[in-house]
Amino acid sequence: MDRRTTFKLLAVSPLAALAACSDADQVHIAEARRKVDAAAMDGGLSTRKPEFFTDHELTSARELADLIIPADDVSGAASSANVAEFMDFIMIDQPWNQTKMRGGLAWIDGLSRRTSGKNFVDCSDSERRQVADLIAYPDDVLPENEPGATFFSYFRNLTASGFWSSKIGVDDLQYLGNVGVGEWTGCPKECTDHLGVSYS
Repeated sequence: MDRRTTFKLLAVSPLAALAACSDADQVHIAEARRKVDAAAMDGGLSTRKPEFFTDHELTSARELADLIIPADDVSGAASSANVAEFMDFIMIDQPWNQTKMRGGLAWIDGLSRRTSGKNFVDCSDSERRQVADLIAYPDDVLPENEPGATFFSYFRNLTASGFWSSKIGVDDLQYLGNVGVGEWTGCPKECTDHLGVSYS
């Protein structure tokens, strides 16, 4: 999966996952991002023990998130934005999602062992992709893999929230908000043409 595929799966915009969140969820996302960024700035993120994840779960979350948002020629992968660490803070703030997260990562390991004989983190990149392909597209999932597909959709949205709420994610979007504009000349013509509107 590349970023373009991720965009399509999140529907319309990579910010769809953020926009679809409730106000309370957006507060949790903003607070988790603030905590991750603060820990990273003082150099403590690399030595910080996760509060929710086990070490194995943190590594699993990191690898799965990087499969969803890999590095490309524009910016780094999900791990470059500390998405797994972001999720660890989210799980502390949202204890009602802890069973879903822990159970989902365990389910992914189970599927991985059935397909390759190894836990997800011990798989090669191609083996991880095989696991993801079995659950990444809800319309094509076998009935026995539906729990994994449900988890994967949740995890993908959380990955998107963690990535695109970070500086690297905002830069990846080439977001130009919060910048002063000396003279407003309207939307670019290609945008108004796309929307089927005009200023006249």
